[in-house]
Amino acid sequence: MTREQQLANGLGKTPEEVASMTSAELVQARDDLLRQIDQLNAWIAVLEAAHAVRHNP
Repeated sequence: MTREQQLANGLGKTPEEVASMTSAELVQARDDLLRQIDQLNAWIAVLEAAHAVRHNP
């Protein structure tokens, strides 16, 4: 899978749809993905803390 296909899949779009997005749409998509990454990192931190508590009483 090419990088373009991976990007398109991550956005729920075809490569052709991504290619036709405006700069503003691409920036918004990037910001949305970065926000999702931040949320996932927060969940990971919670899970790691819970794991540490259970295994280091």
